[in-house]
Amino acid sequence: MSSPSKPSAYARAGVDIDAQEKGLAQVKRLAKSTFTSGVLSEIGSFGGLFRPDLSGMTEPVLVASADGVGTKLAVARTAAFFTISLAQLSYAFACRSDRHTMPQVGPFTNPPLILGIAGALVMQLAVMAVPPLRRLFEVSVLSGAQWLLVVGLALAPVTLVEVLKWVPRRGGVSGSVRINRPA
Repeated sequence: MSSPSKPSAYARAGVDIDAQEKGLAQVKRLAKSTFTSGVLSEIGSFGGLFRPDLSGMTEPVLVASADGVGTKLAVARTAAFFTISLAQLSYAFACRSDRHTMPQVGPFTNPPLILGIAGALVMQLAVMAVPPLRRLFEVSVLSGAQWLLVVGLALAPVTLVEVLKWVPRRGGVSGSVRINRPA
């Protein structure tokens, strides 16, 4: 059972362990009513064993298994949501100039854009930090390691844009980078 004093990682991710345990007990009761002589074990936390009647095979055993994917899906959905959102915000920041890198442009040029990005960041963090918004958007709390992955992936597009701005100056090509497409 979960502790009432400190919510578990599952609870912070929106998973109700108590409800899961009650549901599992109900499923076990219902499943047990269907058991045949082929059932080799009770339903465990992650699976059970069954010997089906498969004529022509030597003692086949079917192993049924289920993993608790609910939390993993919630974390994956949250990571995708924040990675895409943060990537778009960082890309907007990088696109203040199509020729000059961010250090050349300076961090505080285009104040309305900076204000918009800051406001969007605050709203993004509110989606995760405020429980009603977290439930509405179906996101969960990410760990520090998960945040590092999200930020790293979100910075990939801006890194590419900045490298592409820098490359033409080093290679002697003037102006923006042009992508030649086959005819």
